[in-house]
Amino acid sequence: MAVISNAEWEVMRVVWAKKATSSSEIIAVLGQAYDWSASTIKTLITRLSEKGYLTSQRQGRKYIYSSVMTEEEALNQQVSDLFSRICLKKHKALIKNLIQETPMTMSDIEDLEALLLSKKASAAAEVECHCILGQCSCHEPLEVTSR
Repeated sequence: MAVISNAEWEVMRVVWAKKATSSSEIIAVLGQAYDWSASTIKTLITRLSEKGYLTSQRQGRKYIYSSVMTEEEALNQQVSDLFSRICLKKHKALIKNLIQETPMTMSDIEDLEALLLSKKASAAAEVECHCILGQCSCHEPLEVTSR
């Protein structure tokens, strides 16, 4: 799916929270919080519909919007897209940072520990870099030759 802006993401969060909602409800939530006009929010809704993130159904005089994908699916897609642009050898540092920055309960930590234990059974001896030569620091520096 197409990339969405931070503002569009905020609209999606309202839609996910409400499951199905009207533009009036989205405006009520985001209008004051971000000082956005109704027309700005309606433009964001239109863009999200055009990008395939929202579907609409007419109910009387208004449209009811719902998401094409769940919030979890969208988050997983965003994370996958981000990780696909980063050297495999740098994933660990990013994951460590996320864990350090994320507030967690003991139950959350136990879930992560269990996940890591199961992952350990199939762990590789070394993570290989699959970047194009010259795109990351894993490779020897490239010599630039002029023509």
